[in-house]
Amino acid sequence: MSATVAGMQARLRRVESRGNPMASANRITMWKSAANRNFIVTTANRRDGDECREMALQILALMSAEEDIRERMWNDKRTKSAIVTASHDENGSRKCRQNALRALANLGDVDDIKEAMWGDEQTKLALITASQLRDPVDRTCREIALEALSSLSSHGANKATMWIAARAPLVAASLLATAVGRKCK
Repeated sequence: MSATVAGMQARLRRVESRGNPMASANRITMWKSAANRNFIVTTANRRDGDECREMALQILALMSAEEDIRERMWNDKRTKSAIVTASHDENGSRKCRQNALRALANLGDVDDIKEAMWGDEQTKLALITASQLRDPVDRTCREIALEALSSLSSHGANKATMWIAARAPLVAASLLATAVGRKCK
């Protein structure tokens, strides 16, 4: 392990350990700190060191659960880029993808950004692609993507375009989920 990766891991652990990262006040404080936010987003955007990237994306997923900062997270270009890129990165770790999809699902709960999220071609592609993952080990990613698509479909402006763009993939995903469910019983 390189000194850079070890240093990044140590710093991420320090950021993560400043209190309970699940606590609402800590998520807001972490987001408001430009230094912490910059470090987390920079790490989440890295292509090397999956463990560090995984931790940074996990922190972003935790932060995205906070209603007060969701819209700001989506509107921050670097944060959005890190999340969207990792959500369809087939070369990254499965956990990175899962954390990124979780962040998208959380962000998709904000009515004011649902239309923008569905209008973002990379987000659309990531969610549709993940909803069709067939490998049983990708079940969690598939379920989170379907959750995000379901949330985005509740916005009136998205309904018609989602019906056209996502109908076939969603039907296929639901059939896959049913088939996988039968195999597990």
